[in-house]
Amino acid sequence: AQDPGDPGVLVLSRFAGAAEEMEEALLVNPHDTDEMARRLHQAIAMPRAERCARHEALMARISARSVDDWAADFLAVLQKGGDASQGRHPGGGPAGEHGTGGGRGSGYRPGAGTVPPESSAACRP
Repeated sequence: AQDPGDPGVLVLSRFAGAAEEMEEALLVNPHDTDEMARRLHQAIAMPRAERCARHEALMARISARSVDDWAADFLAVLQKGGDASQGRHPGGGPAGEHGTGGGRGSGYRPGAGTVPPESSAACRP
């Protein structure tokens, strides 16, 4: 559960399939304890305004596309002879390191369509 009025920060393994798509998450190597500590500290110290902005962007992204959209994009990459696991998706650019944002594309959206769109409205002042 997430309090949309005072959201937390998604800290996600960079090895998770969803990591390429969730550019607002703080990505970590779960095997690097120093990096884990830095990212957890970053998440805990993050100002509410930034947490709200990240939360709203994530909610908008996962609500915008369904698993059917992801599957169609994934199959299109495979049919073109591409490697769908190499960090490039039909909906956007290459995946990369994350900390403050980036230009990753759209694709698989866990829970797409299951989150009410008004859930992030409480973040606004």
